[in-house]
Amino acid sequence: MKYDVIGIGLGPTNLGLAALLEEVSSTKALFFEEKESFVWHPGLLLEETTLQVPFMADLATMANPKSEFTFLNYLHETGKLYLFFSYNEFTIPRTEYNHYLNWVANKLTTLQFNSRVVNVQLEETGYKVSVLDKKTGKEKQYFSKHVVLGTGQRPSIPVPVKELWGNRVFPALQYTFKKEEIVKLDHITIVGSGQSAAEIFLDLLEEQKYHNYELEWLTRSPALRELETTKFRLEMFTPSYVDYFQNLSFEKREKGLSYFYQLRNGINPETLDAIYKKLYHRSVNFTDLRASIRLHSELESIEDGFIVNAKHLEEEKEFQLKTDAVILATGVKANIPDWFYQNFSPLINWENEQHFKLNHDFSLSFTHDHPHHFFVLTDLDYSHGTASTNLKLSVFRNQLIINTLLEKDVFKIEEKTAFQLFSSHSIR
Repeated sequence: MKYDVIGIGLGPTNLGLAALLEEVSSTKALFFEEKESFVWHPGLLLEETTLQVPFMADLATMANPKSEFTFLNYLHETGKLYLFFSYNEFTIPRTEYNHYLNWVANKLTTLQFNSRVVNVQLEETGYKVSVLDKKTGKEKQYFSKHVVLGTGQRPSIPVPVKELWGNRVFPALQYTFKKEEIVKLDHITIVGSGQSAAEIFLDLLEEQKYHNYELEWLTRSPALRELETTKFRLEMFTPSYVDYFQNLSFEKREKGLSYFYQLRNGINPETLDAIYKKLYHRSVNFTDLRASIRLHSELESIEDGFIVNAKHLEEEKEFQLKTDAVILATGVKANIPDWFYQNFSPLINWENEQHFKLNHDFSLSFTHDHPHHFFVLTDLDYSHGTASTNLKLSVFRNQLIINTLLEKDVFKIEEKTAFQLFSSHSIR
């Protein structure tokens, strides 16, 4: 059977694409996901944590506020609209966002789980997609005019980690699955500088009411950086800025990424306040806080016996810590399958040796023109800017993709999405 578009991987963006396609066209689409069911960062669904973006950054609102798949309609159908109104917050609990995504996934008929895409090849009439059924172990071929790669990201592990350490040294994305065991230990170390590291530190501070471990947080940052949320800085998360950034030279785009560090890696002020208050109240009655935060500290290696070797970046001095568990909240990197590089590297244009070139609509730039698009929804920093991977712009990416797929402006992109003028061509 031949499809108009096949999606590979199911994160929020591809899920949103499936939802919008179901409402706007008769496009024959199919989305494959190797997991058993839809799940979004289950290892980080901590109690009372919230998204860092407003609820309007759902799967549909910014394209079609009347859509069946908006977050507000989810609240309406699940009987929580008045409760959310009284909640009176613009951001939503992360666990509730996961419930919302599952609600959408359960409404769609174009999703196929337990299905791992093991190969994609470009042919004259489109793409041959080979899929392994994880239940039966059998492989099947599908054919599609277009493909959307949405395999997301995987943990970035900065030092070698032995497989046998799996229950003691692990990425932050596995935290809730490992928590029950590690809180029984004597010493826990967190490594990282962003929101996940802060949330896990806060959660383990709270858990110390019931357990007697020591807690250590190592961060390379010279200070715990607050997420910058001034309104003009938030305009970096708009189509206007993405358009501007994408038209810069690769060298200027590469250099410009450093400007976004505060926007992408900052910590919610509420989280930092909660940590400080908890430490302060603890200091009133106890001289031993059983918790510490080490700034300027870079992880260099982990040895047997869970010896952490680190370096103080400003003093340029090395030091060691003896611990019992290490949680690596050290970020993520693009999760691109091996078959992508093997099959498509010779067929596409490259910005440099590491980064492939993408068109404005997030499709690969092929060396030869053909009508079969291959869209990529990960590793976009160097092409569309750090902001382009933000949930706020997930719908914008899907609007462009659908307009290209259907060869017409199904969705009109708003022309003025920022008060600031980023380009010299943006003249009133």
